[in-house]
Amino acid sequence: IMLELARAYPNVTFNVAGRPHFDFIDFNTEKLPPNVRHFTHADGALKAKLLMSSWFLISTSTHEGLAISFLEALTCGAPLVSMVDPGGLVSSFGLYVGDYPGTGLDGLPALRTAFDTMLADPVLRDRLGYAGRQHVVDTHNARHFGQVFADLTTHLGVETSFEHHVRTMPLD
Repeated sequence: IMLELARAYPNVTFNVAGRPHFDFIDFNTEKLPPNVRHFTHADGALKAKLLMSSWFLISTSTHEGLAISFLEALTCGAPLVSMVDPGGLVSSFGLYVGDYPGTGLDGLPALRTAFDTMLADPVLRDRLGYAGRQHVVDTHNARHFGQVFADLTTHLGVETSFEHHVRTMPLD
């Protein structure tokens, strides 16, 4: 699906990380369109650089839950385009194109529409990216985890001194 999008948008650079879901697609041997840069694995500084320079993250997975790559992209201010919407994350901080089970090829027209929208509207990209970053900063942090964990242990009647540590954790 990503390669089809790349062929449809020859003037856009696609930084593709990871490997395809289907075994019959081999990024190492298939002739990639000239606008595709494939990274077998990206982490650390390279991943941060790629995400911070991206206008948005597009996920072509048809069955993935909350992908860490979604949170990483949002942390870098990149909104999302996806065929999955775990917990409403994509529809809140990007464009959810609908559910297309199987290979996902039926979702290609919807992905193209979302792609066109994101390319044409930098104000939308900035608004969604900023809100997504704020969501990750506010929600996915040690203090929030500790508070939810402490609430859960209290609800279960488990005594712990963890609540004290939560109250004294720094906010960042």
